[in-house]
Amino acid sequence: MSQATVTPAAPAVAALARRARQAVGYGSILLTGALSVLLCVCAAAGVSYVVPASRRDFTGWLAGPLHGIVSSTLTGEQTILVIVALFACYLATLACLSSVRTRWVIGAIVLLHVLFTIAPPLISKDIFSYIGYARLGARHGTDPYLHGPFLFPNDPSYVFVAWKHVGSAYGPLFTVGTYPLAFLPVSAAMWVIKVVTAATSLGLVALTWRVAKQLGRDPVRAAAWVGLNPVLLVYGVGGGHNDLIMLALMMGAVTLVLGGREAPAAAAVVLSAAIKITGGVMMPFLFLRSREKQRVVIGALAAVTPMIVLAYTVFGSGALGQFKVLKRQQRLVSADAIPNQLAQLVGLNGVTSDVRLVARLLLIGSLALLAWAVWKGTMDWVAATGWSLVAFVLTSSWLLGWYVLWPLPFAAVSRDRRLQAVTMMLLVYFLAMRWTVFVR
Repeated sequence: MSQATVTPAAPAVAALARRARQAVGYGSILLTGALSVLLCVCAAAGVSYVVPASRRDFTGWLAGPLHGIVSSTLTGEQTILVIVALFACYLATLACLSSVRTRWVIGAIVLLHVLFTIAPPLISKDIFSYIGYARLGARHGTDPYLHGPFLFPNDPSYVFVAWKHVGSAYGPLFTVGTYPLAFLPVSAAMWVIKVVTAATSLGLVALTWRVAKQLGRDPVRAAAWVGLNPVLLVYGVGGGHNDLIMLALMMGAVTLVLGGREAPAAAAVVLSAAIKITGGVMMPFLFLRSREKQRVVIGALAAVTPMIVLAYTVFGSGALGQFKVLKRQQRLVSADAIPNQLAQLVGLNGVTSDVRLVARLLLIGSLALLAWAVWKGTMDWVAATGWSLVAFVLTSSWLLGWYVLWPLPFAAVSRDRRLQAVTMMLLVYFLAMRWTVFVR
């Protein structure tokens, strides 16, 4: 009697749960769209925290096509609240993704990328550093690895550049690749970078989808992990950061390896490092997992050689100045960097020389252990790459929003639940630190 009473109710409960998941899934996507529109149109309304360059000169070209839709901007507190709400929607979407149609997920990813592309440059002014270094080299004949934009204060990009006395920390392929932008107006150059960054981000999503299929993972979930992530949309696409180019080349290397093309994969890793040196961390794991290591060596040399020729042809010995800039960057300390927070937790006055030493030793030790695990076959090389990027973020004394994106695509395609959890925790930590700054 009891079984007869309970059994008929089970399908109704299951149907109700299914409808609830669908409602949450579709509702969270729609709310993501609404919040994103609010953030972007308010960013285009006037001078505000969300568009740092607007404090210098908020002209029509900087505001973009969304200018004039609303007249009110968002405060720093309101901006962080919106981004936190976007992240909550992101988690809800992932939790209910099985109840959402694939075309909704793909459509949302594409439309959100378009929206953040046509928004003004968000949160950061790095996009103007790219332009400034390009103009420094191509227009003014000055090595951007040895000098900062301060040498030419009358250059139209100068007023928007944040790091005026620092040379470029970016790879030679990226630096030379931006040189043609120097012959465009600053306004056009900025929008070209934003469009290229968004297109690259969509390419990253597509590659994540492909790798997930090759590994037998759910491609829709992997694509949603990356393409709907609000930190990627706001800081990566909205800010026009070249980290997305680096990550796309790294994921391209993964799909090439899975397709049995290890030499081109090694070349892709070299090219990613020639965009931003962090991309090179994948190479030892690719080499160790390969059964035909000579192919990896040949592919790497085939890419390294032209990159060296390119660097020395354009910059001469000044190309080595990149490493001096990177060394100087390692001395910088951001309040929310994890070593800084841990140092203060144990009573130290922030990041000291001893804290730096410990952080470096932990990073080196982590990379060595990951390499050992890949060599012994106890860890997948893709997951090891993700963990190595986590290690870089955890031990760096300088933390930025686009840095916490580094392990995201690797976690998205991995079966390693710990990597997924830690990657998500890094994103939560970053947003929590933004919250503590603005929302008391």
